[in-house]
Formats: sequence, structure tokens, C-alpha cells
Amino acid sequence: MVFRFPTVFREAQIHERRNAFDFDGEKWVVGENALTHKRACRYIRDVEELVRYYPLFLLASKKKAKTEENQVAVSLPLDVYVLEKEKKEAGADNLLDKLSFNCNRYGFSVSVHPQGIAGLQHLIDERKVDDSSYTLLIDGGFNTVNTAVVSPELQVVFFKTFTDEVGIRNLIEDFFREELLNRFPTVSTNLVVLKEVFLKEKVDTGLKVEDIKPEKERAVSRYLDRFFSRIVGELKRAGVDYDQIVFIGGLSYYLSPDDFETNKKLYIPKDGGEFLNVLGLLSMSELPFAVDLGFGDCKVAVEV
Repeated sequence: MVFRFPTVFREAQIHERRNAFDFDGEKWVVGENALTHKRACRYIRDVEELVRYYPLFLLASKKKAKTEENQVAVSLPLDVYVLEKEKKEAGADNLLDKLSFNCNRYGFSVSVHPQGIAGLQHLIDERKVDDSSYTLLIDGGFNTVNTAVVSPELQVVFFKTFTDEVGIRNLIEDFFREELLNRFPTVSTNLVVLKEVFLKEKVDTGLKVEDIKPEKERAVSRYLDRFFSRIVGELKRAGVDYDQIVFIGGLSYYLSPDDFETNKKLYIPKDGGEFLNVLGLLSMSELPFAVDLGFGDCKVAVEV
């Protein structure tokens, strides 16, 4: 079983306190229920807050999953995991130990793994990608895209995070909106509307429903030119090569293999790309309960 809920939370009102979660000396409402009072909602803004509030979302995940498991596999962003693991091995203070300590205070024993690598592990387990290749792994979200080159032994030989450069928002706002406005000057520029138009490949102008596949194709082509010029430039400077390209995360919904001109192996999931990490956590940890807490959504997997 896999599911997700929004990474939002707020302090409980008096009538909500009975069913709220006890955390950090307060009562909290988490996920969809928190959105009934949007102005009071809090969001996780950085990795320090991610580590601080992880136990709260474990409590919510456990309840939503209807499980009694207290041993749980969890994740951290790949770049954070790599840097914090180096600190841990050097005997310095690190977020891996801090995360384990925070979760243990609320009765959870956690096994921490890197996002991206977990997703790749799941694809290897399912025999959907080659396990003998150096892989350019692209874990793309709304604002942030984490890239890594991973060896056949799942060792990270290169990683780079791009923020507000080549995420989903950039594809829609910087490229697709421009193409659309060239043909439909009065079309809505609301991001939510544009995302829906992009995925449906149609726009409602009021009198007609117009096909906008050519605009979408041009936008994606221009976007990928920028995307790979940035990534390949970084890889050349690092002297790193790769044999296959694997996309995971929400960005995979917006791309297809037909968008690429490459003779390298390429994998883009048709659906469910955002759940690959949490499914990989199950196999990497050999635990029946996993939580992949992100800045937008909390993904949960439970073996049943």
C-alpha cells in the first residue's frame, strides 16, 4: 500500500485537540485536515525543519497507514545524506544522528537512506533499469532537481542540486507559458491552470478547445536543451561519464521518452514516479514501513 498527503501542519484548535498529535509540547493537525484553516498552516522550509518535524509526520503516517510498526525506513535528500554521512564517519555532529535521536524520542527506530538512490534501487529490483551501468539519476520536483551519477554498486560519484533553474515550475512558467502566449495572448497565466493545460495538451479559449501539442513539444525541447546544457557542463568539469539516464520524482509526469534524442538507455516511469523512493526504502531497509518526507508531500509505503 502506498499513499501520500501534503506536508502541512498547524496547531490544533480546541475542538480538534482530542484527535490531534502530541509533538514538541503542543497539539498538531497534519496533512489534509490542516488545510481547513490554510492561513494557520505551516510548511517545512529547509532540511533543519525536515529533521525537526520528521517525528510528527511519522506519527501521522502511522495513524493513516493503520500500522503498529515503530521500525521505519526514512529518507533525506541525496546531497544532504552524502554530506552528513561524511560528517558522521568523521565523528562530527550530523543530521543523520540528530534525525535518529528525534524520532527515537517518539518511539520510532529509524533506518535512514538517501532519496534518489532508494528510487533507483526499486527500479533495479523490478528489473526496469540496467544494474551494471553508471546511471545519471534525475530526481525532479517542483523547484528542485537533484542529479547524481551512481555506480553499479550504488555509490554516488557525482551529485548536484539545481534550485529554481530546471524544475517543473521552470518548465511551465519559463518555457510553456511563453509558447502558449504567442498563440493565445489571453490564456490564463495561473500556474495551476497551466499545469493542467500542459498535461491535457488542450486549452479552452471559451469558444473552442484547441490542441496545443506543438506548443508543448517546443517548450519541452527548449527546456531540455537548458536542462542538459547545465547538467552536462557540470559533468564535464567533474570528468564524469554515464551510460543510462533514469528519471524519478514528479518531473517524470511532464516528460516522455519521445522528447529525447539519445542513443543511451533511458527510463522515465509512465506513472507513480513520486512513489519510487518510498518503495525503494522498503527494499533497502528490509522493513515493512517506510516514509519519504518531502517539502511538498509525505509519501508512505506499508507492506500488507
